[in-house]
Amino acid sequence: MSRLFLAASVLFFAAFMACRKPLTLTSNQTEAAVLPADFDTFYEKFHEDSLYQLAHIQFPLSGLPLNVDSLTQVSGSFRWSADNWLMHHDPIGEDKNIGRTFSFSPIMDNLIIENVIDKSNGFGTERRFLKQGNEWMLIYYSDMNKRQ
Repeated sequence: MSRLFLAASVLFFAAFMACRKPLTLTSNQTEAAVLPADFDTFYEKFHEDSLYQLAHIQFPLSGLPLNVDSLTQVSGSFRWSADNWLMHHDPIGEDKNIGRTFSFSPIMDNLIIENVIDKSNGFGTERRFLKQGNEWMLIYYSDMNKRQ
């Protein structure tokens, strides 16, 4: 009976690990996005450590709030501040990812655009990360809004 339990545990663990998507997800092109080597480490720490996250955001941060209205969107005047910031957790590692697509689009070696789209309703988020010196920084964040 313990062998059966062990075999079932191994199969469950393998299935669980297979569900977690790596950061080298397919980009908007048909081939896999190749991300800079240090981005994986940054991305994990960014989502685990709130102080690290705040230190790696370029406030006031350009972007769009949740369910943005057309006037705010056209004006381009919205900015996130440290006061209205909620910690971001790893969107790839969350259990509620069924029906979502993730893409990382590297632009040169120092800019990465991340998009998360809910396939059921066309809503999504966008984040842009820029490497400044030796540090990756979040430079743009659009909260959940209708995507084109």
